[in-house]
Amino acid sequence: MKKRATPEFALQCAVHDYLRLQYPRLLYFAVPNGEKRTRFTGARLKRMGVRAGVADILVFWLDPITHVFRGAALELKAGKNPLEPTQEVFLYDWVMCGGHYALIRSLDDLKKAFSEWQVPRVIKCPDGNALGAVLQQYVKPTGRKRGGV
Repeated sequence: MKKRATPEFALQCAVHDYLRLQYPRLLYFAVPNGEKRTRFTGARLKRMGVRAGVADILVFWLDPITHVFRGAALELKAGKNPLEPTQEVFLYDWVMCGGHYALIRSLDDLKKAFSEWQVPRVIKCPDGNALGAVLQQYVKPTGRKRGGV
């Protein structure tokens, strides 16, 4: 028997498609905390640091004017579903650390939040290829050729 897609799943796919097409250089990822798991798997994940209530999608960008790293947490909800208590705790902790947070029920909610936060559509490195300089600090050459054995 084929499982039916939930409205929240459809919303998450729509948000992903929108971000991929409209913000192709934006760093974002889904946090797959909502799936059912066995007690054993749940205990292992908790021991590894997985936290209940983390938002569905985390988004990061470099502010083009201040060159300050910004972050946003997007909690996706279908219909009028309220936040769970663990999600409210995460919201508080995230905002207290200086992050943006939005409850997203539609693509219009996402567009409004991104407009308020002034998320740049095209993300560019500062002059002097700062990204390359940063990467050189953290990525050590291995001496191996790419793509070869």
